[in-house]
Amino acid sequence: MRVTVVGGGRIGLLRASLLTRMGHEVTIVDPHLDPRAVPLPTSPDLAGAPADPAVWIIATPTATHLDRLREIVARHPDAAVLVEKPVCSPEQLGELGALIAEHPRVVLEVASQYQDSVAIRALGHEARIRPGHALTVSFVKDRRPDEARGRFTDRIAGVLGYEWPHLYAIARALGATGDDLLPADPDSRRLELVDEGGSLVEARFAALCADGRELVLHSRISGASPTVPLEPDDDPACDPANHRVVRLAGGRERITLWLAPSYADERTFPRARTALIVHETPDGRRVRTIHDDPLRVSMRDALLRLVTRRPRRIDVDLDMIEHTRLLLGSRAVPVVGGRGDDGGSRA
Repeated sequence: MRVTVVGGGRIGLLRASLLTRMGHEVTIVDPHLDPRAVPLPTSPDLAGAPADPAVWIIATPTATHLDRLREIVARHPDAAVLVEKPVCSPEQLGELGALIAEHPRVVLEVASQYQDSVAIRALGHEARIRPGHALTVSFVKDRRPDEARGRFTDRIAGVLGYEWPHLYAIARALGATGDDLLPADPDSRRLELVDEGGSLVEARFAALCADGRELVLHSRISGASPTVPLEPDDDPACDPANHRVVRLAGGRERITLWLAPSYADERTFPRARTALIVHETPDGRRVRTIHDDPLRVSMRDALLRLVTRRPRRIDVDLDMIEHTRLLLGSRAVPVVGGRGDDGGSRA
């Protein structure tokens, strides 16, 4: 199958490599990419790319997604397009809706690797039979080395523009509703933000869901968190500066899903293409290993949906952008460099 990847940055090259290994014919479109640097056909613009690929993938910085989508649908009004998350910035939501309305034949899906994850589905079963358990989703990494090498920086949303869509998608997959995640009620919602050097590097959103369940979403993009550290009895193999963890907790029971972290390999905890579910009760501790490659699985499944013109609905992805817009609009008193006197800004 012929696939054109628009964007030759880290994620674009990663997707191109995976697609090639899956047997697809790939072209990369990027005006700044040295064609001698990659073992694949390249083009500096859409005009020089193959005329009619089965699927387009937009893997450019978020602020440019809408422009690239406009270029594609102007050329192919019935194009099948996979767009990296988030599909657009909050202020572009109206323009995106208008573009989709103007081109009803376009088939659009937003890349969301954890909506297809085997590990998330496994934890979803545990969540359904424990509806009262509190849910925490925490992704921590250090983007600073990447950004020093030229990876794009979200100057508007900061931490809310990187891993946050993953957190939101996981929370929705595990039973949280869109209303649960709207920062509308100051008595049941709380937002804390950490600003370092004028950039939002950490966010913690806590909510009391309509069904009474407690929910926390947390992410940091500048290494280990001094404000939301790992708990003392968490697995010592976990890197406090690079982890992805989803947890259900209620009473004396705790179920923790350790997802493969950023840049996972054979040395990370857990290692690449592996997830661990750790079930802790007063009777002991059980560990279950799940083989999961969420990026590859999600891309495989998305391609199938797109070529058969049955894409996953993007309602959750659009809800996530509205959620982000409201969070950005509600940040009255950011925490500068750590926890302030009042613990943060109240949504």
